[in-house]
Amino acid sequence: MLIGMAVTDALVSVVMPTYNRLPYLRDSVDSVLRQTCPRWELIVVDDGSTDETAAYLSGLRDRRVHLVEHSHCGNPAQLRNIGIERAMGEYVAFLDSDDLWHARKLELQMEALRTHAGYRWSYTGYGMVDEFGNEIPIRVGGGWTPRSGSFLPELVMQRAAVPIITVLVERALLSELGRLDETLPFLDDYDLALNLMIRAEPLAVSRPLSWTREHPGRSTARRSDHHEVMALLYSRFRATVGDRRILRLCDAQCASYLASAAKGKIRRGQPREALRVAIQALGYRRLFPRGWWTVVRCLFARLRRSA
Repeated sequence: MLIGMAVTDALVSVVMPTYNRLPYLRDSVDSVLRQTCPRWELIVVDDGSTDETAAYLSGLRDRRVHLVEHSHCGNPAQLRNIGIERAMGEYVAFLDSDDLWHARKLELQMEALRTHAGYRWSYTGYGMVDEFGNEIPIRVGGGWTPRSGSFLPELVMQRAAVPIITVLVERALLSELGRLDETLPFLDDYDLALNLMIRAEPLAVSRPLSWTREHPGRSTARRSDHHEVMALLYSRFRATVGDRRILRLCDAQCASYLASAAKGKIRRGQPREALRVAIQALGYRRLFPRGWWTVVRCLFARLRRSA
């Protein structure tokens, strides 16, 4: 169900998935309402929230805010795809319902894209805040300075970061990419950045204009399948590139994450599963000490259990 009138003169369509995050959602929506670039529409795709999310959004007096109600699926890529399908702007931006933007975020990115012809997408510098909105150090890639042009090797090796909340992209370019990968339970944002990078070079606005909120309900890094999903992402991405260097980097990442997944399975008392995953790691990188050591540990764990 779609609530809200179409904004036919929207320049930027902002896609925001949400689920039971009303305390943070208010701040996220406010950071869109405060944008100095007025030609936007906000498409909030509610994943079946059971709090007062729908009532709050329906009560807003801004025709640019639209609520799309959806039965709960727990799939961020699916929710973002729904938002993209309803987008009417020339550009699409993404903001998660617990994160924040600077008031000039869209204005400065649009100004940069107008000034530098030939770029089809942009991203900004970013920071992190805690659950109360206080700035905190960035956990990963804190020393990275955003730069324009291609830096795919650094992005593959996670020495560079393009958080999805920093991205502003031509809707036509998103159409060329096709739908975000809904088979990934998470990491569709990282997958999007990788696939954007191989199709068009980004224009960076180095100033921090976006903030990711760290809070107890956010992190996917604690998921037991985190490492295996990372390896799955790299294995799929490598199939889309022909550059040998990128292929080698993807193989190295697959091997590393699968080895880490195998170690986790050993700790959880799953030696047979650990051995299976460790052998997969060696399939990507045969001369891989961590992989061979993990295989040995798995074998010893199985021997101890059978003794």
